[in-house]
Parts: sequence; C-alpha cells; structure tokens
Amino acid sequence: MDHSLFSQLKESNFRSPEISEVVYDQNQVLEILFTGIDKCEKSASAYWDAEICKWAAKYYVEASELIKQKMVKERGVSCKLLVDTNRENIDFLKTLDFLEIRHLEGLRGNFGLYDERLYMVVIMQGGDDKLVQTFFSNSTSLVRKQISVYQDLWNMVKPLSSRIKELEFQNINGYDRSLFGIEDIQNEINFLIEQTKQELTIFSNYNILKRIFDSNILINLNAKLWNNIVSKILVDNYDHQIQNQIKVLNDKNRTSLIQFEYTNRLGEFNEMIVCFDGKYVLQIQLDKDGSFVGSFTSDSNKVLVQQILFEKHWNEVKSLEIVNE
Repeated sequence: MDHSLFSQLKESNFRSPEISEVVYDQNQVLEILFTGIDKCEKSASAYWDAEICKWAAKYYVEASELIKQKMVKERGVSCKLLVDTNRENIDFLKTLDFLEIRHLEGLRGNFGLYDERLYMVVIMQGGDDKLVQTFFSNSTSLVRKQISVYQDLWNMVKPLSSRIKELEFQNINGYDRSLFGIEDIQNEINFLIEQTKQELTIFSNYNILKRIFDSNILINLNAKLWNNIVSKILVDNYDHQIQNQIKVLNDKNRTSLIQFEYTNRLGEFNEMIVCFDGKYVLQIQLDKDGSFVGSFTSDSNKVLVQQILFEKHWNEVKSLEIVNE
C-alpha cells in the first residue's frame, strides 16, 4: 500500500478513505493488526479454519496476549471466535479462555472484524507460513454484510465446551461422531430407521430403551415393517410395557414382525447398541451427569464386532427357548 495512503488511514483510525486492497508490506500488515487491537472499542470477531488456527498457534501469541490485556480486561471489548476445532488445535484454543469460542465443522478460510469499521483476511504465502499478506477493507457496505454473515453462522453452531466434550468422548470410544441429549439421539434414530432397507437390531439395557423409544420411533418402526425389514430387539430385563407395545405393532396382517427377546445373562449392561443394515452403529450411553450421549460410526470393523456380539447373545437366548420347550 502506498505510504501516504497508509498514513492517512492511520490518522483516521483506519476509517477513511474507504478502500479495499491487498496489503503486501509485512510492517503494514502488523501495524493494521495491532492498531485494530489497540483501537477496537466494542467488538472483535474472528473466523478461522484449521490452517489459520495452526498459524495463529505459532505466530499469534503476542497478539493474543494483547487482546486479552488491552481489549478484554482493560476495555471490556466483546471478542468472539468461530473456528474449526479438531484434536490438533484444541489445546491451543483452550488457552484462549478470554474469548467466546464456537465450533464450525468444515470451516474454510479466515477473516477478522473490528467494531463496524475494519474487515481483514490473512492470505498465506506458499510453504512458508511466516509470510502473509492481508486483504484489508474499511468499506462500510462490505463490513456490514460480513457482520451479518458472521452473526448468522454464530447463531447456528455449538460452543467450544460442547466440541471439547465431543472430541474427548470420541477419543475414549473411537467412534466417528457424537450426539448429546435425548432429543438429538431420537432424531438420529428416526432418520436412520427411515434409511434402513433390510435389518435393524437393537441390543439394550431395558431402562435406556424405555426412555429412548418414544411413540414417534415406534410409529416410524411400524411403518418400516410394512417394507418387510427384519427387526430384532434384545434387552437385559423383561418389561411388560414394551412387550405390550410391540404386541400391538405385531398385531397386524403382515409377515414382518418385531422379534423381541430378553436375557438376564448379560451382566452389567448399561448401554444401547443399534445396528442399521449392517452398515451403521449407534451406541447410546449415560454420562456421569446422567445425560444421554450417542456415538455413531460407519467403520466396517466396529459394525461387524457389534453384529457378532448381538448374534452371539441372540442365538443363546433362542437356543435356551428350544431347550425349555
């Protein structure tokens, strides 16, 4: 950027003249960044993908400390960060506890907003991530549009605390995706039942089954049975209420019925495993706070293991029926 133009911008606290330009000079890039931090009065918002988060962990330490001391502690500026949180950057993000952070899956690119006057994008330079350019704009119309975009995204996504819990749970059980709360889990089950074409198996603690299986799931399952899918449910205790509900569903003029069995040979079984068409598994457990946590996987090995375990117990129950006849 021309030095005389840059001087005008500095004198006006980057309010005028209105420009949108790529800044190549590294000193100017840093000056824009630190002036933005120093002069920000009300709010600052950032949008980082995994790449820029990795860069920030290495080169943004000084700026982060300034934001903490100057903006947040001294001036009470509201600071927000939308970021694609993963296992590689989670420890760094935990150090930014002075920011309000939310997770956005698959986020691409980056930008920053200072008050309602500055919009900046960091442009990475080849393989040397120390070298950056910045797209800078103080265009009122552009800044307002990007603030609107940012706010729409912010309202859609989950807080960092939820993402941390999700990552930690995935680390424990090795599953692909986690769900939190009974409503999300019920919605996922309904969605997966709708996609099921051949077989549905449920292997469950009966208390969990009783709480998860609401009327919508039973209605949905009933509709799928008209398509002749195989449906087997195995629980660790007898429950006449569930048995009666299933009897009502089975009391129809059709060939495909829900097969329901129970066994007291499972020992301590505090989860629910649902397998859909031998392709997907949803594991449901209660966390230490008594809240439901669901873990979804399409990993063929994990699915196969759960299929084999179900068949093992199912076959045992059926063989005992034959013996006791």
